Amino acid sequence: SWRWTGKYVHKDGYVRLAKSSEFHQSVRFEHLVVMIEWMLEADPCNPFLIVVDGRHRLRMGVVVHHIDRNRSNNARSNLLAVVKAAHQQIHSCGKKPEPWECWPSNPPAW
Repeated sequence: SWRWTGKYVHKDGYVRLAKSSEFHQSVRFEHLVVMIEWMLEADPCNPFLIVVDGRHRLRMGVVVHHIDRNRSNNARSNLLAVVKAAHQQIHSCGKKPEPWECWPSNPPAW
C-alpha cells in the first residue's frame, strides 16, 4: 500500500525507509540516512555535505559504497562516502580510493 511505512528491502537489495505524513509519503535509502547522520556527528563541516531546503544531503557526485558489497548491511563500519569516479574504480578495478576521494579517509575495514 502507498500508505505503508517502515523499513523494507527493495528488489535491488537496498534497504528503504518509508514514512507517510498526512499529505505525502517519502522514501529514503537507509545507507544515505546512516552516512549523513554519521558525518553530521563526526564532521559537520565536511565538504561532501550540503544543505538543500533545510535538509542535509550528500553533494552531487558523492555516493555511498558498501564495503562488503551487501546493500542491506548499513552498519557504519561497512559504509564509505566516495566520489563517483573513485566508486567506479572500486568496482571495476578493485582500487582503494585516495583519502581525499572518500569519507572517512581511513576506513576501518577494506
